[in-house]
Amino acid sequence: MRTVGSIAQTVISDAKTNLSAYSDSRYDRVHNRMGEKGFWDGFWEEAGSDYAALHLGVAVQSLEGTIINGEFDFAHHIATFNEAVVGLWHLQRRKIPESKIIPVTNKKLREMRAAVKEDPTFASFFGTKRNLLPRQLRAFLHMTYVMTEIEKIIPAYQEYAGGVISGYNQTEKDVLEHGAVLSYYDDLIAKLDDPQS
Repeated sequence: MRTVGSIAQTVISDAKTNLSAYSDSRYDRVHNRMGEKGFWDGFWEEAGSDYAALHLGVAVQSLEGTIINGEFDFAHHIATFNEAVVGLWHLQRRKIPESKIIPVTNKKLREMRAAVKEDPTFASFFGTKRNLLPRQLRAFLHMTYVMTEIEKIIPAYQEYAGGVISGYNQTEKDVLEHGAVLSYYDDLIAKLDDPQS
């Protein structure tokens, strides 16, 4: 079964590739230094959506863990974010807090699970159901200035993730093909995990 976490990992990977390309385009190889414009000049206009996609992917993975485990692990979220930005030298890695596992109330957990049944892409957590985001996650996304950018990319993410999860016939061919690849890997991993195989 394809999970939204595996889709989020692809979103992170694609965003990281695009951010690397953006960084490379700014580097002056002749003088072996960042060029005249620098990394941050025009960053939000040219690479803001990729930076937001990276954050979105990490957040979706954390949300999936929260819904499964009934608690939000902020330290794990930051560790996952730090892993995602490895090699992107201008993007700041964050200090991992000491054990910061925050239990989610039963009421909020029920509401989160109901939201996922309505929208298995988790996109609603960044729109109409934003109040269901764990407080620490919401604060982190605001602190890193990506919430506005995430709002801009949510429609494209939702269309992509929805197509992969449900395999709609009207979905673009490359999205359907990606869904088939994820399904193959999910089956392969399940067989590797099954001692009977």
